[in-house]
Amino acid sequence: MPVLVLLYAIVGLLSMAAAATIDVRQSSIPSGWSAIGCFSDEPSARSLRTSSFTSVESMTIPSCIDFCISGNFSFAGVEFGRECYCDKLVHGPSSPVQNASECNIPCSGDPSTICGAALRINIFSTPTPPTVPPPIPTPFPAIVTFAGNATVSYQFQTCSVDPRNPRALLHQVNLPGLTTPDACALACFNNGFQVMGLEGGSECWCDNYLPYADNSASADGNEVVCRLPCNGDITKSCGGPRNIQVYGQITPPTLKTQDSSLCMDKGPLGAGRDSANYLPGQLLGIDPQDEFFGLLAVLINPQATTDQQWIISRSATGPFFTPFLQLVNNQLIPYGVLGNPAFLRPPPGESLLFTTFSSDTPSSDFCAGIFINNRTQYVNGPALAFTDGAPNLFASCFNTSSGGLDVVYAPIANHPHYSLSSCEPFTLWFDITNNSFYDTI
Repeated sequence: MPVLVLLYAIVGLLSMAAAATIDVRQSSIPSGWSAIGCFSDEPSARSLRTSSFTSVESMTIPSCIDFCISGNFSFAGVEFGRECYCDKLVHGPSSPVQNASECNIPCSGDPSTICGAALRINIFSTPTPPTVPPPIPTPFPAIVTFAGNATVSYQFQTCSVDPRNPRALLHQVNLPGLTTPDACALACFNNGFQVMGLEGGSECWCDNYLPYADNSASADGNEVVCRLPCNGDITKSCGGPRNIQVYGQITPPTLKTQDSSLCMDKGPLGAGRDSANYLPGQLLGIDPQDEFFGLLAVLINPQATTDQQWIISRSATGPFFTPFLQLVNNQLIPYGVLGNPAFLRPPPGESLLFTTFSSDTPSSDFCAGIFINNRTQYVNGPALAFTDGAPNLFASCFNTSSGGLDVVYAPIANHPHYSLSSCEPFTLWFDITNNSFYDTI
């Protein structure tokens, strides 16, 4: 045990001697200069940035300070054992580190002294140096609520995922100068578009409608994914790498809309859209008062092992699940359902349904229609429509046999399972908000 104690004592004395040597060597710097500490540093925002040199084999603190003196600089700094930097002030966001031992790399020309470390710089100054400014925070760009000018105004709607194929908004506008929300708003207005979008810090997109609206960032109150600074004004945000910051025109108030029974590639607002295919989304209803409600797929013949029939309903009166539906080549497909599901086009007066484990041929009569309403102007998932433009006449009707509220197309009088007076019209609507599948595209 005495031998071990003696060994620790010797090691401690050697460490103290080494530290004393370093202190002495660093205190023997050119007259009038003093060490002010170990500071943080970043290659993209150097603390000392006006002049510099590197010496892989012979960097010393005196040689760095002499170099800075020759340029009439007030601060000198050594970093990574071999780098020397000079300036007349210490720039933010650099600041003193709490633990000075983070500067721990020996100088390449004098290993008994310390010359900073990776991303750490030992800074020295003249006797009366300028005041070291406090760390300057990097400005966090703000999402402006309104964009445009005194006569044209677009209001922020959402921060949405841009699926890229197809793009959320179809028309990119090349601005004459750098990108700002105001410049993009005026460009979209001058080109006749009521929706504008900012993306990637520099891109300006325009359209009259956004049918791919994953608003999860805005809904969660976390719009940080749309906080890339605009290249024309770094205090304002211009979307994100794959997120588009969307605005809708409010002045002059000229909202353009169209009948939701038209497929979106056939109406005046949807030129260039693909109405035959759409991403998986939850099927919802929205009533004339702009209130949303969920829908269920309910099995009405649970004892059957073939030709199972699933009706779309507002209430569960048997085995059920929440349907996520996908449009593929004008066919409506329940996402993730086994048994070769086949959605059938309902005749007037009958329920919307699909079958599983059957020989039915899926209908190819469905399409995505543009859907704009007072509650969600400009930005919305599409309505479920028919390729032949048949009127959108869905309703929820009270089934007197099962007690459910079933989705019926174009209700008729004298039906054996519901009374026409019990039917309430609504629009079928795709909602892709918070759909994790969507975010992977």
